[in-house]
Amino acid sequence: MQDDPTLFTTLKGHKDTITALSFHPGLKSIASSANDGVVSVWQLKQPRKVYRFMGHKGQVSDVQFSPNGLLIASCAKDETIRLWNNTVEGSSISIKAHSAPVRSVQFSCDGQLLVSSSDDKSVKVWSVNDRKFQYGFQHTNWVRSAVFSQDVRLIASGGDDRAVIIWDCDSKKEAQRYNEHIGVVYKVQFSPDSTILGSCSHDKKLKLFDVRSKRVIQHYDAHADSVLDLKFHPSGQFAMTSGADSKVKVWDLRMGKLAYTLYGHNGQATTCAFSNHGDYFATGGSDSMILVWNTNWVCSGQESLDEKPKQVKSKPIQQTQTQGQQQSSQQKENVQQTNSQLPKQKETVLYSNADNSLHKKSEFNQSVQLQKEDVPAEVITQLDNISGQLELITRTLQALEQRVSNNEQQICRLNLALTRDFERSEQIQNQIYDLKPLEEQVQDQDEEENINYIKFHRAANN
Repeated sequence: MQDDPTLFTTLKGHKDTITALSFHPGLKSIASSANDGVVSVWQLKQPRKVYRFMGHKGQVSDVQFSPNGLLIASCAKDETIRLWNNTVEGSSISIKAHSAPVRSVQFSCDGQLLVSSSDDKSVKVWSVNDRKFQYGFQHTNWVRSAVFSQDVRLIASGGDDRAVIIWDCDSKKEAQRYNEHIGVVYKVQFSPDSTILGSCSHDKKLKLFDVRSKRVIQHYDAHADSVLDLKFHPSGQFAMTSGADSKVKVWDLRMGKLAYTLYGHNGQATTCAFSNHGDYFATGGSDSMILVWNTNWVCSGQESLDEKPKQVKSKPIQQTQTQGQQQSSQQKENVQQTNSQLPKQKETVLYSNADNSLHKKSEFNQSVQLQKEDVPAEVITQLDNISGQLELITRTLQALEQRVSNNEQQICRLNLALTRDFERSEQIQNQIYDLKPLEEQVQDQDEEENINYIKFHRAANN
């Protein structure tokens, strides 16, 4: 039985719209990019730690961790790609990638290549080691998104020309073109096994294409407004979309129907991302907020959070190992344990290091935590979940209040317009009434002239 997703924590620190999110492969952190020109790395194990990387000279469009988590790639309106070292210092190297704003950037699964898309209508592939251009493809309009397939043999791209194109990386030619959308294509995404290609668009649609049969296999009227982002669950059985209607939706691809609709952003839900194991996902919006969620469903073929610690306990590290072997084994254990090691307490919600009120709240929570030693852990967990749900409900109510306020303003404008139209109609009616006496006078004059004309002709005949 599947459980509903629940809000895990809220991250606040950006000053403008969140444009992209990426989980660290080991679930240690989340990288985010925003229109404030900052790339932020949020430490999930120590939520008050945020590393802010500043180097771009404009809005940052996309961000992604490398497969090993050592590098972070970002792209921006300043026409560059930056490769950041995932360290406290955050040193970076800039690549002058395009002749117009860069919209997207993605690592290949082996971490050796980068693919980028841009408003210069091109898709370009770069080598990570020497940061040199390898090859490229051309659209007829701005390109919003470009991604590698799992085996790095294909690249999919989409943009303002409304086309979804699959490119063959070996022949460097177009392999397949889909002209199914009637609006700008904002995002394209391969499924984990690369047999399905998904796309979302300004036309409010989500479409899924079978890469092998080259046809549309699923079509969804996804949102009430533009669909801005699309991600597949690592199992390949679910897809998640975020839209300009402020909603985040999860689609059950096996059943071909909507599974969940999530509210929480006050404004557009601009981006979304799953963790590598799919146990968590994050969403970002135009409200500058990042919401991290527990997925809470267990898909076939996927490990649950409860199974991972058991595997670690059954294979302890032996003391006879060398130091290098111990470090390697410890890294493997860390990857397996990261999901279970994430903090469960609601006190770990990260907002901003400069917010003194939250520091006071943290101190209060610590004192309360000391008094809760005798309370069972299950009760504390349930209370934390309830607290998270209440926070989500509060945010939803705020969004609804804003919508009601907007509707009231529109009604007032309509009433004002109707009042003005009524006044104008009264003025026109009054003018018509004023013209009636003139019309009668003209008619009287015409009658007199006709009578005089008849009299004249009679006199002339006599």
